[in-house]
Amino acid sequence: MTTARPILAAGALVAVTGTAVLVGWLFDVTTAKSVMAGWRVMVPPTAASFVLCGTAILFAAGQLHRPRRLMAAHSVALLGLALPVLTFIEYLTGVRTGVEGWFGIPFDQSSAVAGRMSPLTSLCFVVLSGSLAAVTLPGPRFLVAARIGAGATLLTAWLAVLALAFDTGRLADVPRFPGMAALTILLLAIASWATLALTFEREHGPATRDAAASPRFGASVIAAFAVPMVLGLLRDAANTRLGPEVMTAILVLLLAGTMAAIIWQYGARMAALRRERERALVELEQRVSERTHELAARNEELRRSEDRLRDADRRKDEFLATLAHELRNPLAPIRTAVAALRSDLVSEADKREARVIIDRQVGQMTRLIDDLLDVSRITAGKLPMKKARRQLADVLALAMSTVRPHIDQAGHRLIVSLPDAPIALEADEARLSQVFANLLHNACKYTEPGGEILLTASRPNEFEVEVAVRDNGIGIPPEFLPHLFRKFSQVAPALDRSQGGLGLGLSLVQGIVGLHDGRVEARSAGAGRGSEFVVWLPVLTPIAPVPEAARDVNTPTPKLVSRRVLVVDDNADSAESMALLLRIEGHLVETAHDGETALALAGRFQPDAILLDLGMPRMNGYEVCERIRSQAWGRSILMVAQTGWGQAQDHARTLEAGFDAHLTKPVDPDAVQEMLVALKSV
Repeated sequence: MTTARPILAAGALVAVTGTAVLVGWLFDVTTAKSVMAGWRVMVPPTAASFVLCGTAILFAAGQLHRPRRLMAAHSVALLGLALPVLTFIEYLTGVRTGVEGWFGIPFDQSSAVAGRMSPLTSLCFVVLSGSLAAVTLPGPRFLVAARIGAGATLLTAWLAVLALAFDTGRLADVPRFPGMAALTILLLAIASWATLALTFEREHGPATRDAAASPRFGASVIAAFAVPMVLGLLRDAANTRLGPEVMTAILVLLLAGTMAAIIWQYGARMAALRRERERALVELEQRVSERTHELAARNEELRRSEDRLRDADRRKDEFLATLAHELRNPLAPIRTAVAALRSDLVSEADKREARVIIDRQVGQMTRLIDDLLDVSRITAGKLPMKKARRQLADVLALAMSTVRPHIDQAGHRLIVSLPDAPIALEADEARLSQVFANLLHNACKYTEPGGEILLTASRPNEFEVEVAVRDNGIGIPPEFLPHLFRKFSQVAPALDRSQGGLGLGLSLVQGIVGLHDGRVEARSAGAGRGSEFVVWLPVLTPIAPVPEAARDVNTPTPKLVSRRVLVVDDNADSAESMALLLRIEGHLVETAHDGETALALAGRFQPDAILLDLGMPRMNGYEVCERIRSQAWGRSILMVAQTGWGQAQDHARTLEAGFDAHLTKPVDPDAVQEMLVALKSV
């Protein structure tokens, strides 16, 4: 809107001046008809044409993107064509239409020029009104036509000013016809400049719009018209002293110099605009280039994210397939052993072997599920750690005892090299032994039968200990080393390995070692060249050994006393098998398979302990516990939750509900027996 203000001012000046001239004719005010007494007057049709042109400029200025305002400007410009077109047709055909009498002002009808526009004036208005109409039309061709038309009328007005300044009527007139009035020339120049500025305002570039209506541009136009008038006045003042020829030569030279300065200034302005456009183009190209690089970087990041998602999805599918494989593996011998136990032809020795098989395979399944839970807890930062001062030798001995059956079965040779001096750690013995058991088990699994496994420990410095597990097995390709500690990461497909695995062992190793403020690294010279896993752990300062307090060997072992136990589980096999074991231990046991039955049975049976499943039909375990606790006879009962949910929040929820203990399935019968033994002393 700022760039439209000069255009609005020009349009208002043209329209108001034209209206003033019309009022002067209506009320016969001479000063309103001409600039000075004795000068040529502006006729009513000319004044009316200026009113219409000024109004069209007012409608169009600053509103070139509003369709209704453009339509109004276009209509007024077309209306302004009527008077000059009819007048020019009169000059061409010699037929009088009486245009000069439309305004109620009488003129001499016998005169060929009375009250009429001059041919030059009417033709200028045809071009100017047509240019205003073209400005309001879309498309670059109309802008070019409007620019050419407005420039032509502006140049015509300038030539008419020269004619007035140097008393050369032929420049402002056509032979045998009156020429332009001084006021007409001035308003024509202003209207032409405003129309030309409108053509630049239609362009989208702010530099172009500013240039079209800038003070410099307006000042150049004013100077172009003012300088000839001033020089003409100087000519009249000095004509008697220097002579018309000398004075005319001087004035022509001054006029040429002035116009050269104006042209130079305008050219400099255009050159500055070109440089500004070039600089803007360079900045635009730079921004486009930066944006292109940014988009390319984002696309690359998206591509990498997509690759990571594909890899995660692939590893998930492999994990699910491996999980199904690993869970089916122990189920097969369990089912076979159960079938053998059902047979009447099986010997006692075979039955014992079947029970050993079932126990071993259930332990394998339990380890698989525990690994899954441990990885989840490590990821969530909720893996419980029971750290205490431990000896590294004890931790490694526990790990070796766990893996020894696998090593012996594969015929491997285990070489152990430990420092003579004891090494103390602040560690969770069970978790840390799990780390080295996993590493030893991997070495056993990925080494051909009869291979060699080396377990070493050393002190690279006084602050930490380095424990390494090395084998001469199948090795690790270099491209797999960076991804080896990811969850579900496996070098070979599960079906290519005889002993399987979920791809969680090394992820657990890294997580548990990190929780002990240590680090782990995998090394291998390549496929078929063995592998080495190195663990670094911080050590504690040695302290003097404290004699172990002698245990009172005369303390009698508590005798088992039969307890009344209620086992509640919607899985009938689970409930009955647990009841069978408890009866073998000498306890009196009842079973229930839903919450309502358990609640009714508990009221009649009055048990000492209840093993209660949480997820059951008709009433869940939490509700059963709350209702039993609300009874006087139920406040002292040992309530044990047995469930497949084993996260820390699950333990907290059962304790809040009133349970005394939380056991995660598969429930260890020894743990249940220990609770019942402890219950004796309550």
